[in-house]
Amino acid sequence: MSCKRVLTVLVLVTALPAVLSFNLHILETLDSLKLRLTKKIYDFDPVNIYGERIPLAILYGSPMIIVNIPFDCDAKRIFVLNDLMARYSEDGLKILAFPTDEFSPKYPLDQFTSPSVIRDWVNDNQLHFMVFYKIFVNGKYTHPLWKYLKSTFDLYDNDINEDYTMFLVDKSGKPVERIPGTPWLSTEVLEKRVYSLLKE
Repeated sequence: MSCKRVLTVLVLVTALPAVLSFNLHILETLDSLKLRLTKKIYDFDPVNIYGERIPLAILYGSPMIIVNIPFDCDAKRIFVLNDLMARYSEDGLKILAFPTDEFSPKYPLDQFTSPSVIRDWVNDNQLHFMVFYKIFVNGKYTHPLWKYLKSTFDLYDNDINEDYTMFLVDKSGKPVERIPGTPWLSTEVLEKRVYSLLKE
């Protein structure tokens, strides 16, 4: 093989990862764009901790906070959300919490495998908001609802990086804000955001 051909092969081999990465970027962006354009939040029906599919269409007209939570009954943030739910439920607020163990390495990976464990935890802590079955918020097995939520703000590189990432959804079902888990909003600031959703 001539030096010119060897050089050509080396260039192609070197460039291949970048080409594949670029193509993957395009595919992921198109997938996110398709979700954003063809789906609405009311198209989803996640499974709760009692094994029931809950069509989100029944929540039409209610502002929502959708959040991923760790399995940690000592977490103060859980009780901040619980307090918000107790105070504003009569005004229509809905909080939908999705347990995930992707960011809690101190817990076993099968921590949420048994729905009965989650039910006991919810009952023991007297949580007033809706808690769903364990899901993944990133990767190949990302829950469809969370894939949709992420696509509404970023078409690419939109992974969830921590627990307590919140999506605020207005009364029409439109996700209007993505709030990262860190830094955690003060109770006062979060309450103002909720109040704005309720008054829209």
